[in-house]
Amino acid sequence: MHASVGGLAVYLDVFAVKELAKGDPARRKRFIGLLDRGVEILFSVANAAELSGPQGASFDKMRAFLDEIGPPWFPVEFDPYVCIQRERELRDPLTCCFSERLLKTFTATEIRRSTGIKIDELPTSLPRDFFRLGLFMEWLAPQREGYTGAEARTRQKAQRPDNGTSGRAREGSVLVGRSLPCAAV
Repeated sequence: MHASVGGLAVYLDVFAVKELAKGDPARRKRFIGLLDRGVEILFSVANAAELSGPQGASFDKMRAFLDEIGPPWFPVEFDPYVCIQRERELRDPLTCCFSERLLKTFTATEIRRSTGIKIDELPTSLPRDFFRLGLFMEWLAPQREGYTGAEARTRQKAQRPDNGTSGRAREGSVLVGRSLPCAAV
C-alpha cells in the first residue's frame, strides 16, 4: 500500500479540530477551502482516540467536520520511536511517519464490511469517499481504550532518563526538519 502527501501537510491538534468542528462556521469553511487547494491533514491514532471520547452531538459534530475534510489525509505513525528508528535506517523521509499497518487494517476491515465493493475489481470498485476521515475515526472509535493505553505507555517511555533515543534523536532531527513539508496549525 502506498500513501503520499501531494501538497502542504498540516497537523491539527485536538483543540483545533474541536474548534473547527464546533466553532465559527465561516472559519471552518475557509479551512475546508484550503483542502480544495491541495493542503492535506496529518492524522494519527492519537487524534482519533482523543476525538472519539466525546459522545452524542459533540461526536457527531466532529465526525461531520472530518467527513468534510474527506480523503486528503495522511495516516501518521502512532509511536514516535518507530519513526525515529525508520529515520536511523535512512528510509525515504515521507515513509518514516507513514502508518502503513493502520491504513491496511482500516482498508481491509471496511472492504469486508461493505457489500458493494468487489474485491476482484479493486481499486476501481472503491467508492470515491471510501477514505474519508470521518469514516476512519468512526472505525477507530470502538478501539479507543486500547490506543489510549498505548499512548500512556509511549509517554512513560519518553519520560525515562535515557530511553535509548535521546542523543540519536537530536542528531536525526536535522533530517526531519529538511525533509518533511509539514506545518502545524
